[in-house]
Amino acid sequence: MEGYHNNIEREDLVPIIAVILENSIMKPDKLSYTRTISRKVKRVATSRFLELTSFTTSNRPIFELNDLPKNYSREVKTKRGTRLYIIISGAEKKEYKYFSNLGQIVPVGMAVPLVFACPIGFKSGANTMSHYGSAPNDIVSYWEERFDEETSVLCIDDRVYELSNEDRVFFVSDVDEYHEQLSLYLSKSNDKSYKWIISNPCFETWLYYSYVGTPAKEHIEALQNESISQRSKHLKKIGNDVHKGGLDPRNAPKYIHNAIERCDEYGYKVDENNVPLLFCTDMLFFAKDFIEYISKFY
Repeated sequence: MEGYHNNIEREDLVPIIAVILENSIMKPDKLSYTRTISRKVKRVATSRFLELTSFTTSNRPIFELNDLPKNYSREVKTKRGTRLYIIISGAEKKEYKYFSNLGQIVPVGMAVPLVFACPIGFKSGANTMSHYGSAPNDIVSYWEERFDEETSVLCIDDRVYELSNEDRVFFVSDVDEYHEQLSLYLSKSNDKSYKWIISNPCFETWLYYSYVGTPAKEHIEALQNESISQRSKHLKKIGNDVHKGGLDPRNAPKYIHNAIERCDEYGYKVDENNVPLLFCTDMLFFAKDFIEYISKFY
């Protein structure tokens, strides 16, 4: 992951994206993030560099998070965590935009390495053409082909990561038409090195909590009356109707505390196979874990 910057630009249909989540008011500088990695016997080291951007009258901050005066120039000691986040997602667009913008809430001077991957899959056979966007089975296969449990080494697109207990690996999936597949994985005891982030019906559930509030009765009933295959589409329409500009995932991290509070208020519920029920999402647990982690660096 050499040379990746926070304001990284990506081309469409890129399967693996490395992002440094950071927020800084320091003078331009280079910050080295070093992580020992290995491939079986051979051991090498790699450094990740990112530019720290300053708040000045002529240089805008990377993220519009802190409402600071233009002449604010206090030196801040650089603080870095050691945790690496791996996100393997069944969908690409909104999920990527959300996770890659978590830097909006990262403490000043802290860097959080995050890798986002969207495997090539077949959407449970619904689309016979290979494309980005995958079913749960595709996600698990992608992981099993690239992760060595004995050495805890993960290889993605010629990049090698030696994972530790401090790192976090998440598989992101909507319920949609994947209930049967998800049930097979979630009904078993999960002692794996990864966790699932599942939203019912889709990732917009978390964006709804971020922007709108606890689910309104009419919205719950509207989705209940829809066929399972149409619920995600209907929730997106609701988002566009009730919030001007729609549920933009790029700005949603700023409202993560609201989302946690509202999601807790509604209550997290699962069925007999541990699949989240309607308007429930495992993003609640990801968000709590992420907030707890970065709060150590304030």
